[in-house]
Amino acid sequence: MKGLGVEVIELRMKRTDYGNVVDEEHEKEIYEEEFKPRSKILSQRMGISIRDALRSRSGHYYIAGNIAITRDGLVEWYTTYSDRFKKYDDDHTIGFLRALLDKGLTLIQELCKEVEAARKTEASILERFIKSGVLKGKFEREVRVGRRIFEEEIEGRKAVFDWRKSIDAVCHSEGETWILEVKRPLNYEALGEVIVYSVLYKNTHPSEKVRLGIVCEEVDGEIAEACDNNGVSVFQITSQ
Repeated sequence: MKGLGVEVIELRMKRTDYGNVVDEEHEKEIYEEEFKPRSKILSQRMGISIRDALRSRSGHYYIAGNIAITRDGLVEWYTTYSDRFKKYDDDHTIGFLRALLDKGLTLIQELCKEVEAARKTEASILERFIKSGVLKGKFEREVRVGRRIFEEEIEGRKAVFDWRKSIDAVCHSEGETWILEVKRPLNYEALGEVIVYSVLYKNTHPSEKVRLGIVCEEVDGEIAEACDNNGVSVFQITSQ
């Protein structure tokens, strides 16, 4: 199709007692290098995290057979086991290709809607907060909490999907653990999220002393008061 380039990545194969199979280490490399750095924007566009779509609970990777849309070397969208293109074909990848032939570049624009600006802002806020040294400790990003994990038979193989919620950042400081949500303006969503995520985190880490915080650039006085009443610290970072 005019205006679109195509690249096929040949996955390495390895010999086993059951014959030649895809080398999962190569799938892992692609996941870590190409998909993971784009996890936030991809989850926003597709309504499912890359962890849920491309990995199983046991740690296996499902990269083989997927089609990805890239721009300037960055993954913008990829096929998943959804019914979005079922009217074109029961196979999700073939269905996407037939939809692309039918709708052309309009489909690409529809799938790759612009949502990156907000995520870049939040990532920048978090980076500036970490560098500020206000909290000292080991930071983890996108920490999964909750119990939404299930198995499903897909194309003859069992896949385990992990649809747990994701905390923006967790800071393990001396004697305490901070649950942190990041938003440009302090809002009701951030307050609700950090309270819910702290409950889910405590379910699996009952021995840890957990504290709650919201990192933001703009502060709403009334919401800040509600945060204080609920034991949530507000960290305001100066805008760039």
